[in-house]
Amino acid sequence: QFTPNTSKTFAGPLAGRGAMPKKRSLNIEEPESPEAKKKDDLTPRGMVIATLAILMPPLLAMVLFPTPEAADEGFLPSLPKDLWSKTCPASVSTLGSDRVSIIIPYYHEEWFRIQMTLRSILRHTDMQRIEEILLVSDGNDQHGIFERELKAMHQKVQVIVNEENKGLIVTKMETAARATAPVLMFLEPHVVVTPQWLEPLLARLEEEPKALVMPSLDVLNQDMTTYLRMQFLYWRFEWNLNLIADNPLRKDIDTSAPYPSPATSGGIYAIRKEWWDHLEFFDPELIRWGGDHVEASHKVWRCGGRIEIHPCSRVGHWFREEKDRPYTVQVPDVVRNYKRLAEVWLDGHRKSFYKVKPEAQSMHIGTLKEMKAARERLKCHDMDWYLKNVDVELAWEENHICIPGASKAQLGCDGPVAPQRSTLDKVMSSQ
Repeated sequence: QFTPNTSKTFAGPLAGRGAMPKKRSLNIEEPESPEAKKKDDLTPRGMVIATLAILMPPLLAMVLFPTPEAADEGFLPSLPKDLWSKTCPASVSTLGSDRVSIIIPYYHEEWFRIQMTLRSILRHTDMQRIEEILLVSDGNDQHGIFERELKAMHQKVQVIVNEENKGLIVTKMETAARATAPVLMFLEPHVVVTPQWLEPLLARLEEEPKALVMPSLDVLNQDMTTYLRMQFLYWRFEWNLNLIADNPLRKDIDTSAPYPSPATSGGIYAIRKEWWDHLEFFDPELIRWGGDHVEASHKVWRCGGRIEIHPCSRVGHWFREEKDRPYTVQVPDVVRNYKRLAEVWLDGHRKSFYKVKPEAQSMHIGTLKEMKAARERLKCHDMDWYLKNVDVELAWEENHICIPGASKAQLGCDGPVAPQRSTLDKVMSSQ
């Protein structure tokens, strides 16, 4: 780290000009006496130059080597003043002691988004807690890897290059296997983390080692220049296994306590590596993208753990629309993944999945022997337990599912689809 020299012996171009020796000619002159030098140093001109000699180095350093805060000013978005609950701790330096491996896969991601993600991490994270930042280029061409630029940002940054695109699921599995820290922190390459984002997650994992803990996700606009606070919500699934954000209370809640969520959104969460390995993530037959969050949600909840959201940990996320997705997602592959998960985890409720995903019934999905054996080995609860203890709203919805736009004979809905739903025309009362 650059440390400017502010002593009077600074060897820069302005140093010591008040006491410079006289130019020597061919005639050798007698040197000035110490008394003369002392007197010369006290002249107004000498005092000004001496002062500049002291002040200029740190001023130049501020310009040439700005602090991270100054460098990020105007690059990272301004944060809302009311972002955190007033009951969140003012200081988190003593929370959580485990070191962390941050894992960020990226594919066809714009450089400025990756740069903003990493700069926010470096600015708002106690790097002594970080073992490594593993950025995984999953099949990018040479212009989309950014290896030199990323490594130059911090010595703990590692860039793993997959020559071929393996897909998000396999990439997570492989990177988690090589991570060395006790805690895995998965992030996406288009987020902005905020001050004190990591410590509440680590503290909660110390209290609940079998938890999967997510930060509260807020909203970034298209160019990630505006940060908007999201109201209270949690994540859950519909019977077609589509992920939705829900607020069953229909109102915002000011809380600093972590609260349960029936599901994980899948891309941004902390989990202990030991617990991750125990749960044997993920089904190796899932194709590329879609479904890992379904498996994680059911395995964690039903095999001895819990999923939570911590409101004192805030991360801004760019929720991109399908038109902004930088790669093609094959819908039949996603439906195939969902069918594998439905057959392993939904038990006697599989018929509800097929009602709203009839195209899945004829799909070939390969053998499920290993996945069902893993469920038995982990001694997981059945689907009835999940509906009774974790997502009672999903249990209510099972008797009200419908297909928007279809005829009544084809399980069509009575009215327009309910807000934020794809399989319902009504929602359960919040009472």
